[in-house]
Amino acid sequence: MNKKQQGQPTRTRSNKVKIFSCALILVAAVILGVVIDNATAGSRFESEITAINLAFAKNNTKKIDEVLERTVSSGNYAKVEKSLKKYVRDLTDNINGIDEVADSDIVYHSLEAEYLGKNKDKLNDTISELTKASEKVKDLTAAADKLYNEKEVMVYLEDQNLNESYKKLFTDNAKVFYGDKELRTNYSDTLKLLRGSVAVEIEAVTFLNERKDDWSVENGELNFKNDNLRKQYIQILEKVAES
Repeated sequence: MNKKQQGQPTRTRSNKVKIFSCALILVAAVILGVVIDNATAGSRFESEITAINLAFAKNNTKKIDEVLERTVSSGNYAKVEKSLKKYVRDLTDNINGIDEVADSDIVYHSLEAEYLGKNKDKLNDTISELTKASEKVKDLTAAADKLYNEKEVMVYLEDQNLNESYKKLFTDNAKVFYGDKELRTNYSDTLKLLRGSVAVEIEAVTFLNERKDDWSVENGELNFKNDNLRKQYIQILEKVAES
């Protein structure tokens, strides 16, 4: 008979670490005070930057997509606009990818007692799905490193044949993101936390999978046969806090 372990932590929606978007609302900080020498094309460019700001400030996903997909200016301004929007789109997609992994059912529920009880004989599948999530986070991290590297960001202007003033126009706007140390640190910390969380989930589920006869779920709680097993499991979960 399994011995119920008192004081064992449980993982539920209310206490699981949540990974929040760390950058979208800050898009509203895009520079607007750039000197422009072509009133029509320049004003359209500036108005479009304002439209981007407003869409992100209101968290209007549909409007964000609409603005990022269109081009309203012309000539060299259009080249800058397209390059800037491609950069913002890639940054947004990266952030959305982080949220997608963090909010996925497998990452969110894998260590909940109810999930473990229902899937006790299918934990190999759980480990496989968590491993895929871990690889996705690695890819997102590699992409994020480029999105916050000035040299890599300037690649968005490749083959555009722009003079220095237009390059500066792009840089001044894009630098709001890659040049924001606080934003970059928040972004990096978010990815680190997510990587650590998924890694711990893989280790914890593997631990349970290898000891199927030593635990059970009763009344919504995960119970072990002895206190030593419970302590080992808790030590694995605590690694998230240490990372």
